[in-house]
Amino acid sequence: MTPLVLRLAAIVVTAAAIAALILRFRTWTTPLLPDARAAAGVAVLGLIIIGVTTTHNLAQQWQIDAERVTTFVVAAVCANLVTCAVSALLFAGFGRTAALTVGLVSGNRNITLAWAAASATLPPIAQTYVAASVVPILLLPLVLKWLLKTRSAQKIRTANQPSAT
Repeated sequence: MTPLVLRLAAIVVTAAAIAALILRFRTWTTPLLPDARAAAGVAVLGLIIIGVTTTHNLAQQWQIDAERVTTFVVAAVCANLVTCAVSALLFAGFGRTAALTVGLVSGNRNITLAWAAASATLPPIAQTYVAASVVPILLLPLVLKWLLKTRSAQKIRTANQPSAT
């Protein structure tokens, strides 16, 4: 097997083993992860680490070739948005919330897993594209949250306006 396959297998097996241990010894792990919100907090810490790493990598590459990095980020954002939109459309029959959730998850595919497995073996140009692919994963949920909050605020303002009859 290639080193990439071995590294990917090690990451997945280690994650599965940790999850199995957490489930097996739930009484001991409950203070650390009492519910889904706590687990989400741990995931956010992971995203922060990924964000810092991504920012560092992209900043270095930006100094070398800003135009290429910009092209990669735009391509990554477009690929992410198209994947989100297609997935959401395919699942539209299950309701808006389910469709948008599937769309978001589909667009935010396991690029970080691929990055972790391949980082040492990728040439710098490929590492830059993979790092650029993380940008929409980190930003899209914030943008969607802002859009939904803005839309809700507009609906409330519209509902509170007196009708012109």
